[in-house]
Amino acid sequence: MSRTETLRRSVSEANSERLQPIVEAMDRIQQMHEDLGTRIEALRVAATQAGEDTAKAMLPAAQAMAALIEESKRQAVALQKANSKTQQDTAKAISDTVKQVDDLAKKLNSALLKLQGQADDTRQAIYDAAAEKPINPWIPASVCALTAALVPTLAILWLAWRVGALKF
Repeated sequence: MSRTETLRRSVSEANSERLQPIVEAMDRIQQMHEDLGTRIEALRVAATQAGEDTAKAMLPAAQAMAALIEESKRQAVALQKANSKTQQDTAKAISDTVKQVDDLAKKLNSALLKLQGQADDTRQAIYDAAAEKPINPWIPASVCALTAALVPTLAILWLAWRVGALKF
């Protein structure tokens, strides 16, 4: 085996070792994307039941996603600096990851806008129904209380899972 061949194999092995964390990060992002899709669907159902309060409860989740996006971008930059020998391969992988995160953020934004529209429609329906027949004040209060308890609990569980404190 020639020196060139040995050097190529060594570089190839080093590249695969450096790319492994990136592949794992992309797998985690894909899993987060799937989890987010499930959560968005659950929130759509909650929006028809809780109206405007559910839309307001989405703000912490959106802020958490923004922080997650920023963290992903910071990690991508750090990986690019650490792997200067494989800069082109790393840059492409990072670019794909950032694009996926940006696409996910756009989907989240559109889901939030849609959820806001549904909340407005639900609020209008509640006001229209209230004009026709008085609503038992315990029903909206109960829904608001359950929503106020459920959304932060889910956010805390998700964050605990995200940082590795909670394993399934």
